[in-house]
Amino acid sequence: MSRYRLFFGIVFILSLPFALGGCPAAIVGGLAAAGGAGYAANQERGVGGSVDDFSIKTNIQSAWIHANPAMQADLNVTVYEGRTLLTGMAPTPEVKAQAKEIASRVAGVRVVYDEVEVGPPEGAWQGTKDAWITSRLRTELTFNARPRVLRLPHRRLRSRSRSSDRR
Repeated sequence: MSRYRLFFGIVFILSLPFALGGCPAAIVGGLAAAGGAGYAANQERGVGGSVDDFSIKTNIQSAWIHANPAMQADLNVTVYEGRTLLTGMAPTPEVKAQAKEIASRVAGVRVVYDEVEVGPPEGAWQGTKDAWITSRLRTELTFNARPRVLRLPHRRLRSRSRSSDRR
């Protein structure tokens, strides 16, 4: 009987990581949600300011959808105390100008910073890499009191004149 008990005990212990595989994700997700609420309440603008900024952002995105649904897919908006940052890739200069004009007409927007680039939208793979880098950075800043330097992939840009100066 003790052999069976030992055997089943070992099998049980070895199967625990598979049975509890979803628990760490739930714990981390819950901590992230609680941390996000605490972060918003701790900022100078408070929860009310965060709600105002969120409503401004939602109104801009809604106006973009009504004007041109492609704007919502390719452009991003960030709002902090009414200051609005537009980022992303616009297919034409006209779409870029239209997005800025629509954002500036939304109630509550104090100033619009237009950092939209004109060009083809980024692909799914680039978006995935950006999301991965963002999540790594947020995790490091949220859970580590002394964040380490993250080694993030980047492209080096060198002009021909500098490369010739190094020789």
